[in-house]
Amino acid sequence: MSLVDIPKVNPECEIVNSRIFNFPQDLVFDAWQNPEHLKNWWGPKGFTNTFNEFDFRAGGMWKFVMHGPEAGHYNNEVEFIRIDKPSLIYWKRHSQPYFKILATFEKLSENETKLVFKMIFETAEECSKLRPHVEDKNEENFDRLEVELQRMTDARELLSKSDEQNEPFATFQEDIFENEGKHYVYYHNNGNVMYEGHYYSLSYNSAGQIVDEKFQGVQREYYENGNIMEEISYKDGVAVGMINYYDENGNLTESLPADLE
Repeated sequence: MSLVDIPKVNPECEIVNSRIFNFPQDLVFDAWQNPEHLKNWWGPKGFTNTFNEFDFRAGGMWKFVMHGPEAGHYNNEVEFIRIDKPSLIYWKRHSQPYFKILATFEKLSENETKLVFKMIFETAEECSKLRPHVEDKNEENFDRLEVELQRMTDARELLSKSDEQNEPFATFQEDIFENEGKHYVYYHNNGNVMYEGHYYSLSYNSAGQIVDEKFQGVQREYYENGNIMEEISYKDGVAVGMINYYDENGNLTESLPADLE
């Protein structure tokens, strides 16, 4: 497919939001191209997403439903027009309201990326109708992206440490539930769960970023064969009760009070 030119646009026909993120360019771009990350932050505060199709290439389609925080389900259909990794994504909407999106990713330094997000309309009138409603919502979207980028960075650091220690972490998965905390899972290379923590107690700042997190609930570690190795319960970040240890056949071998650890 031939390269599609980006047209020059009358400023009255576009809505522009920009922000400098203190993360590498490739990481910021990955948060857009990887649907497992994109679904976590796309949309204003409180929205969730169901992706039905995500074909990240020029001519590919992105079909999804945005679920409002209180009510409402909004169908969206998007076609990618041009993708220049890791610096540009350009797409058009096939569902109302109709407009194009141009997102550019400028590398300012190893850990600084400038993101410019443009909503491009056919007429100034169409643009003016939406402008009062979307500029602040786009900033909320950026806030959520910032949170996801920090999560991605933390996951990469954990996986890097495991590699240094020759530990068999193959995959990392994490889900955030705003009122319940996180659930996260590490997997062995054979696909069996290696470690899981059920929930954190989370605190957020005004931008929606996590500022405090503590172990909460049961944390379990497993052998490569899938049997449980260790089980610890936490309350507000402190181990409580008994810590249980198991052999590779899943038999309980020892229980120690948590305050002895």
